[in-house]
Amino acid sequence: MSTPADRTAALLATPSLAGLSYALRHLKEVRPKWRWHYDDCTTCAMGLAYSLWPEIGGCFPGHMMRAFDMPMVAAWNIFCNATPGARRAAVADRIDTYLAHRKAA
Repeated sequence: MSTPADRTAALLATPSLAGLSYALRHLKEVRPKWRWHYDDCTTCAMGLAYSLWPEIGGCFPGHMMRAFDMPMVAAWNIFCNATPGARRAAVADRIDTYLAHRKAA
């Protein structure tokens, strides 16, 4: 039987939007020293994704598009089109909404 830590490790083992959403909602557990600042690509959700999975190659919308196999407009809307100073949960909500629509399609 797996533990919560095992499930978290499995969720974060490879780049995924679901994993990123989880990390945004559980930042103290996933990256205790991470400093969130939406208005800087290196410290927003894209920067967090890059810190979790360096293999994605960077922390800009094009990297997210390729890493998560999504259209550029979706990457832009999720990661760049929020109100300045957006909170982590708002970006996680955008990710979850995108995943729900993608699953339904």
